[in-house]
Amino acid sequence: MIDELKQLLEELIIQGHTYDKFFETRLDLALRSQDIRYLIITGIMADICVNCTLLSAAPRDYRVTANTDGITTLWPTFSKPASTFGSASSLIFSIPMQYWPN
Repeated sequence: MIDELKQLLEELIIQGHTYDKFFETRLDLALRSQDIRYLIITGIMADICVNCTLLSAAPRDYRVTANTDGITTLWPTFSKPASTFGSASSLIFSIPMQYWPN
């Protein structure tokens, strides 16, 4: 493993077993216990795992940013529309206001 990517002692690793990394894991509890409300999502399957996790975060009141430079998929044309929203390297997804934290 690359030294810079090794787990630090204070880092928590949560293993997911489905496309949605919130489903039947301690991810939501771990984030809330640290008062984390803003997420930056990256991943290797934009149309599967990244999408499911992103859509699951919104109704849990998280503000979500998908870093398009850190997301890919087996079908490169799928992620192309996301990269056309300007020159920024991330795409901020619109989350309906009823899901915003107070």
